[in-house]
Formats: sequence, C-alpha cells, structure tokens
Amino acid sequence: MFQVIVVVLLFSISLSMCSRDEHERMMESAEAQRIDYSRQESQDQILAELIAMDDFYVTRFVADWRDAYPKPTGENLSELRQIEQSLKVDKRRAMKYTLDYHAHNDLACGGIVSAPLSFSDPKCAPGL
Repeated sequence: MFQVIVVVLLFSISLSMCSRDEHERMMESAEAQRIDYSRQESQDQILAELIAMDDFYVTRFVADWRDAYPKPTGENLSELRQIEQSLKVDKRRAMKYTLDYHAHNDLACGGIVSAPLSFSDPKCAPGL
C-alpha cells in the first residue's frame, strides 16, 4: 500500500512539473507574439505616415519595404525609423532607398562584383 501511495505521489509531482513547463512555454510564446504584433503595428504606422507624404519614390520604397520585411525585426524597425527621419528632412532621398536603386547602383547587389568564395548569396533589399 505504501508503494502505491509513493507511486501516486511521484506521478502527481511529475505531472505538476510538466504543467509548469508547459505554462512557461505558453507564456514565452504569448510574449513573443505580443512583441511581433507590436513591431508590426509600429512598422504599419511608420509606413502609413510615409505614404501620406504623397511622393512616387516614397510610395515605391514603402512597397519594396513591405515586400522585403513582412514581419519586421527590431533591427528592421530601427533602420526604418532612421529612414523615416531622413525622409522627413528631404523626401527626395527616397529614391536611394528603393530596391531598383540598390539593384542598379550596388555592385554586389547587381551581381557585378561577387566574392570568390561565399556561403551566402547577397540579398538586395530596400533601405540604407
């Protein structure tokens, strides 16, 4: 009888520990989702303000940015904030942030210059 009680007690303790681990994983997942949502909201707000500038190249940059970064990272948002400040000063700078500009003027992005040994393919992206 004593052995049965010990087994039941050990089983309930292990079940309790599993529940805590599962709860912690759920909380971490919920926090990650909240951060992702917050970043997405921030990006959407910045891009909406940029579109309100009503400029061809700014609009082109916004479209390029949305395609390149549908789920922004913290680093992407920092870069976007820098670009936003730059464009508020002079929206003519937007042309240099577009994907077309980088493809035609960035030697590595346009494929003109490449590393002889590289484990990654240079990615053309809008931005700085």
